[in-house]
Amino acid sequence: MNKKILILLLSSKKYPSPRNEYVQNLTWIKDAQNHNIEVIQFIGGYKNRIYEKPFLKLTSGDAIKDVGFKTIESFEWALENRSFDFIFRVNSSSYVNIEKLIQFVNNAQTKVLYAGNVLNLKMLDTKFVSGSGIILDKFSVKKIVINKDIWDHSIIDDVALGKVCKTLNIPTTDGEFFAIKKNVFSYNKLESSYHFRCKLEDYGYPRFLESINMINLSKIQNNNLPSKITVKLSIFIFEFIKLINLKFYLNFYIFHNRHLRNRLRKYKNKLLGVFSN
Repeated sequence: MNKKILILLLSSKKYPSPRNEYVQNLTWIKDAQNHNIEVIQFIGGYKNRIYEKPFLKLTSGDAIKDVGFKTIESFEWALENRSFDFIFRVNSSSYVNIEKLIQFVNNAQTKVLYAGNVLNLKMLDTKFVSGSGIILDKFSVKKIVINKDIWDHSIIDDVALGKVCKTLNIPTTDGEFFAIKKNVFSYNKLESSYHFRCKLEDYGYPRFLESINMINLSKIQNNNLPSKITVKLSIFIFEFIKLINLKFYLNFYIFHNRHLRNRLRKYKNKLLGVFSN
């Protein structure tokens, strides 16, 4: 008998989340519904907690620093209102192969599961699962909610969750994860994974291309491949857009250069001083 999965999709009103979520609803979320898996999009910034399908509107804030609060609040709501064996908390830059996800949780060798792309933060002596996609069993979700007071909201949410799980003796498990770093058609073969992270800005591409990759991942999964000419044209367009992506050059060559960044800040302050006199 298949384990029951509940997917909690971390939603936001900030770009590019609405664009990505629109495409997610057209692709893998439909697959989830066809497998009787509910996908709830949780979002913060509301006066009252209320579920208005597909959105779970939370009283926690909606900024990046509030993701931990939103996660805990969504877990509390799920425990009170839904029956599940596992929660998969995933974000809006992700594509999910639902059949592979089902296989993964059903084949898990342990009842206690905290799984995904496992990273090691040596500075804090903590292993944690990347926040782009986290699988947790119901027992672990309950323990996290009961011990929510030990969650350190001063650090990024996935690292904070890793610290909580370490304290509660919930071990990490490697999941099936693949990072998409370019046009999906550029890969000779995609690894067999349930979770594809499609965030592209770190690799030089503007983020609006993420949703196109999600659409193409769905085509690959369903063996609905376009013609060779269309594939080549798609790859060319991606690379051309990357070449003219001014934001990438600014981030990579200026904002990552500490000395140049400080010098620019110094000139900015001088200009502000002139205009304020």
